[in-house]
Amino acid sequence: MERLCDKIDAYEDGELTGEEGVLFEKHMESCPLCRRELDWLRSLNTLFSKMPVKRPPRGIEQAVLTALGFERKPVWTGVLGWATSGIVGAWIVLLGFLVREAALKSITPTAKGLAGIPSLFEALGHGLHAALNLLKPVGLVLTALVKATSYVPVSGIAVLAVAVGLMAAFGIWYTTREVGYARAKI
Repeated sequence: MERLCDKIDAYEDGELTGEEGVLFEKHMESCPLCRRELDWLRSLNTLFSKMPVKRPPRGIEQAVLTALGFERKPVWTGVLGWATSGIVGAWIVLLGFLVREAALKSITPTAKGLAGIPSLFEALGHGLHAALNLLKPVGLVLTALVKATSYVPVSGIAVLAVAVGLMAAFGIWYTTREVGYARAKI
């Protein structure tokens, strides 16, 4: 009896079919408690069906999320951040190769051996000077991008400093390697 009484909700919702439905209907004939509960459920469903449907006010979802500490950000903010990182990364690689080329052009081996090879810092000076001249437009673009979008947590100067630092580190490593190769060939 207890098993069938637990299925009143399923019967009212039309979820009992076939043999289960027939068994429950037979049970209802002999159980006044289940009949009363089924009548109560039907009156409750009727009452709910007569209630007007109210739509939640606009912006309630965002208000609840904000109150809970969540903030919905537009999709483009994440894409723009990744795009900016990609552009900066591409510039770093490009500038690293430019530093390398400038450093290698300043190496002029002569018949006297190593006398024509400048110091590492002299070679890097030429490469960094050329790279920094190319980096000025990138700095202007990054600064404008940071000013145009308030979601970027770092300033354009910080991004530029990181870009120059990475480029310098890459340039030093690569130039050291190339100067070593040039000395080995002489």
